Amino acid sequence: MVIIHLVFNNIIGTIIVTMCIVNIMLIVYSSIYYFGLYLNIITLIFLIMSIGISVDYSAHIMHEFLEVRGTREHRVERTITDMGPAIMHAALSTFLGVCFTILGAGFIWQAFFVIWSSVVFAGFFYSTVVLPVLLTLVGPENLSEGEDDCFASAFVDENLSQSERFEVMQFYHK
Repeated sequence: MVIIHLVFNNIIGTIIVTMCIVNIMLIVYSSIYYFGLYLNIITLIFLIMSIGISVDYSAHIMHEFLEVRGTREHRVERTITDMGPAIMHAALSTFLGVCFTILGAGFIWQAFFVIWSSVVFAGFFYSTVVLPVLLTLVGPENLSEGEDDCFASAFVDENLSQSERFEVMQFYHK
């Protein structure tokens, strides 16, 4: 949690991402129990590795949310539009890579498949469904009074030329 806070420098964002990571890991632990695996050094190593993946999905969404300016709804929409495809491609490619381990006959391959597929599905679900909802409801605000109307409408207003949009962007990023 301390490292997440150092990266985001926002306590609300840190708490939200930490809650998502804890829930993802609870789903992974539940899948271990459900599929009849037991805890040993192999599964614990895979669990430690899976924490990094669960942080990765949620942290990218939160980082983009904190970088975008506007209202919460506008920021969530832009975050999902900008980062959603990247998160989906990351989850899909990771799952496709993990799928080959199901062909293995040993315990290590079974444990790897169960843990990694559950962390990919849970991480993708939490970062693209749960986290945006939480950010819309209780996400951190980063605007001063009246700033959101002018900045957000500059990119939505189709009557502005490209150079006018650039001037607005330069003004708000000082």
